[in-house]
Amino acid sequence: CTAEIVYGVGEVAQGCLYLGTPDTYPGVTTLGKTFNVKVPSTRGVHEVRIAHIEELTCDMALAKDPLAAMMPPGRPTQARIGVIIVR
Repeated sequence: CTAEIVYGVGEVAQGCLYLGTPDTYPGVTTLGKTFNVKVPSTRGVHEVRIAHIEELTCDMALAKDPLAAMMPPGRPTQARIGVIIVR
């Protein structure tokens, strides 16, 4: 398997920021990675989230719905990286 970092808004995955095999410690850091998200049209506060998941391709990772709230505890690892406010 390879590692993917999936991003999206709320529980809706929108793409992959990273697809590959991490280097060994101390590793390599990629700086300045940019991405665009589709903003929901509904009013409210929406979380921009990422999930670390292991699959063979980005499409396979997205098919697992890695940002869903009902994933098994601890897998995949999820984090909020930002907030969008729609008024």
